[in-house]
Amino acid sequence: MLATAVEKLKMQKSGVIQTPSTSKLPPPTIDLPLSALIPEEYVDDMVTRLELYQRMADISELKQIPNLEQELNDRFGVPPKHVDNPLYILKIRVVAKDRGIESISNLDGEIIIQLFAGMQLDKKKLARFYREGVKLGNSQLRMSLRQPGKGWRVMLEEIINAMG
Repeated sequence: MLATAVEKLKMQKSGVIQTPSTSKLPPPTIDLPLSALIPEEYVDDMVTRLELYQRMADISELKQIPNLEQELNDRFGVPPKHVDNPLYILKIRVVAKDRGIESISNLDGEIIIQLFAGMQLDKKKLARFYREGVKLGNSQLRMSLRQPGKGWRVMLEEIINAMG
């Protein structure tokens, strides 16, 4: 009971007011306007590509991602630019799970972050993003794909990090 109470207080301080424990939640669904495919020209063997996708699906901590990046460099050479897309999506998925995010989707020119039922966004922690055209509800956040300056990818990372 004490552990649950401490976890709840930590989550409230981190920007997400929650009921369920994030460690017991399923990973978020991620649908971003990026290709998550590893190019065949980079890893030509289909079985190897499938094994890499499975390894990516099994990653649950941020500290595992640099190891995977290093392995890709060592085994297949310097990756082409498109390989950063699946790694970016992987990073977003890992961080989003710890924030109680159920899904991050792309709809009508917006990125939509949806929390699990019973969880709420801490609007105080995310207030600085109002200036940047971000719309906040109780359990949903919307941002335009047309972000001036740093772009939507950087903005999405900043928002998710601010939630934690």
